[in-house]
Amino acid sequence: MGEQEIIERLTALFEAMGERGGVVCWRDAAGEFSGLVDSLELADIDVLQETPGETFGLKRRLNDAPLGSRILLYRAGEPSGCADWLQDIEMRAVPFSADRTSGLLRELGAVDTPQMREALGACGKYLSRRGAVGRVTALRAGFQEPEELLVTVIAAALGAGSCEPADVIAAWLKGGEDARKKLRSLGLEDAFGGLADVCCGCEDLEGLGQHVLASALMAALPAGASVEGLGAAAESDKRRLSREVFRAWFDQSREGLLAFARRAERDLGVEEAVSGLSAGDLLWCEAFPCIDAMLLKKCFAELASVSCKPGELLGIARVRRGLAWGAEFSAHWRGVETAAQMRLFQMEHAVGIDEAGSKGIWAEYTGDWHRADTLYRKFQLALDAVVADSSYRLDDAFRKAADYIEGLYKECFLRGQNIRWCNAIEGDLGEKGEADGLPRQIDFFAAEVEGCANRCRRAWVIISDALRYEVAAQLSRALERGTKGTVELAAVQGALPTKTKVGMPALLPHGTFAATAAVGTSSGFTMLVDGVEAASTTARQNALRRFSEGAVAVRFDDFLHKFDREGRKELVADAEVVYIYHNTIDAVGDDAQTERKVFSACEDAVEEISALVKLLVKEFRAPEVLVTADHGFLYTAKPLSESEHAAASDVVGKVVECSRRYEVAHQGASSDVLLRAKLPGKEHLEAFFPRECVRLHMPGAGENYVHGGISLQEMCVPVVRFRNRRAGSRGYVAAADAALSSVSLPSAVANPSFNVELLQDEASSGKVLPAEYEVYVEGSSGRAVSNRARVFADIELADASRRVIKVRIDLLTSVSFDATETYRLVARNVRTGESACLGELHIHLA
Repeated sequence: MGEQEIIERLTALFEAMGERGGVVCWRDAAGEFSGLVDSLELADIDVLQETPGETFGLKRRLNDAPLGSRILLYRAGEPSGCADWLQDIEMRAVPFSADRTSGLLRELGAVDTPQMREALGACGKYLSRRGAVGRVTALRAGFQEPEELLVTVIAAALGAGSCEPADVIAAWLKGGEDARKKLRSLGLEDAFGGLADVCCGCEDLEGLGQHVLASALMAALPAGASVEGLGAAAESDKRRLSREVFRAWFDQSREGLLAFARRAERDLGVEEAVSGLSAGDLLWCEAFPCIDAMLLKKCFAELASVSCKPGELLGIARVRRGLAWGAEFSAHWRGVETAAQMRLFQMEHAVGIDEAGSKGIWAEYTGDWHRADTLYRKFQLALDAVVADSSYRLDDAFRKAADYIEGLYKECFLRGQNIRWCNAIEGDLGEKGEADGLPRQIDFFAAEVEGCANRCRRAWVIISDALRYEVAAQLSRALERGTKGTVELAAVQGALPTKTKVGMPALLPHGTFAATAAVGTSSGFTMLVDGVEAASTTARQNALRRFSEGAVAVRFDDFLHKFDREGRKELVADAEVVYIYHNTIDAVGDDAQTERKVFSACEDAVEEISALVKLLVKEFRAPEVLVTADHGFLYTAKPLSESEHAAASDVVGKVVECSRRYEVAHQGASSDVLLRAKLPGKEHLEAFFPRECVRLHMPGAGENYVHGGISLQEMCVPVVRFRNRRAGSRGYVAAADAALSSVSLPSAVANPSFNVELLQDEASSGKVLPAEYEVYVEGSSGRAVSNRARVFADIELADASRRVIKVRIDLLTSVSFDATETYRLVARNVRTGESACLGELHIHLA
């Protein structure tokens, strides 16, 4: 401290005393300012300097000083600890010091003790740097113990977010060799080593990372489960703090930790060490990603077993998705969830569709049974992602489960549903060419479009090629979640055969709708709308304009990309009917080279159509939008067996056209194997269909993705009715995130780790949006006193018992819990930041 600064600080101290005056005692431990004291220009202040042999006289002088005197007493050297004539005066005086150490102590808000000065000396190299003191005091205000100062200085040097031991150790682990070199150059490595030993029980900094992970694993095991040979800390408190270090390390450097953990699990032989533990033992262990891999293998094996318990598998998957490496294994756990839901669905619907009539079967399929198609599709998407990930060699284990799911889907769902369906509609198709009593695709324009045009001035219709019913159900959910509008999902029976050249004309306005055989050398058949073909977009626009002058038919890609906003407005002009043709699913599925990607195309289609609906609302203020399809489709991933085929020669007569799912022939043809249906028109053409999901033998690839037949998946054509709503208007329903409530929260907790069961209050559907939460315990001050457990509230199951989620709460080692204080279990919405109290509890830790 310079002379001018000393004068200014001393002057300020005396001015603060006012008229009563007093004594300021300047203790100069090193005596470095003894030659400066007498030369200080201090107005109206008596400067007294202690000299050896004159202490008693100095004391008398101080005692005899008149009231209001302002005296600076300068004492050089450390306090002697022996008889000191001035000790009582120094204790009553205002303290002052000007040496660097004292100044640092003041800046840091640290108590001035020999131990604190020693700690300050150890931190000297770092604190001498520009801005270092500010970084330290930003982490902690005030120091009572030298250990507090050492830890905080190390935290500042490492750039840790706090001075909590877990954050400090995690910052060192994140920094690797650079962090070690930095502390070594600052003379703080030994201090950090002591911190690591005290907190984690590790004396060897070289092995600290592996030690932390091994101890974190042990901390998560239930009582009675143990693992030998991993070098973990023995004391439970040090294991618990190691788990906190792991979580802090994860928050600071997820990718770096993942790479380190994968190396460490190989070096330590973790898989072999824990191989004797059950899935229940390992459920909450998250330090090593190989634990996820091991649990996944157990789940895959369980999925393919006759005694599978799908409810337990769903519980495991939900827990693991919320733990550290859930995102790295997201596709794997999604696969487990969808497969477990398929097994659960099968168990809950063991008798199959038990309705005998076509109306009942139709209602069962559109109401609930189409979920099986969605689950199979989602499972296959997960399988594709797993196969693309070569880590831990999980693809083989997943494929075994996939073989079982494939058989389950084909036999219990596809075959089981469609045996009953074909039996129910066989008579109607033979007599009328359609299932009696069900809404028809050929009535779509009159039933849907005309009314929409009258109500809204303009009817917007999106026709997505091969958008089957279950994909449309996903689209409906996406529109509910992503817009202010409301959605209704209905279904009509597709015109036969369920091909684009039949379904697209069926959606147009018409007086007559007829099938006709090709003439001349051409083969095949086509559909005529009022005697005219409508195979192209232009032809379909002409058909629309015969009903509504100025009607527009346009391809999706052109509408979105060929025209800008003004161009789109000019295109539709005063049109009362606009048909937009979308083709993502069928374009991929109908190509043998890409058919295996058809389920990914379904996801793309949902995104594209959702975006188009939002565009129509934004640019044109469309009050309503209709979405439908020309037909559905069948797809299974595995190669078909011989028993899943029929011969085209099973039809006897003059065949006009043959495809994998139908044959069209002239009147008089017959078949003892295939199911017959009349086609509309004066030529009396007839169609023949394989039962269930059988394909007709045809040369070439491309038989996994098919349409044209009479399965529910092909014939059930969706009709999505979207209605835009303004906030506050009639029928408007505000979207809200799925909420959580506690099912089993103990009123008193005696263990540092405990489980809580939470209920997702409503299924995630409609305007109830999926949400992510952090669940933790907080004290009366609002500070979190536990880990923050991740919970995904995205369960779509209606059964409340299937929406229960288990959460593990680990209380922090750095918190002293008060048995008289009331703590709260809190769920914080990650997206909104809003918090809700799930319940109160008291904590009584030994």
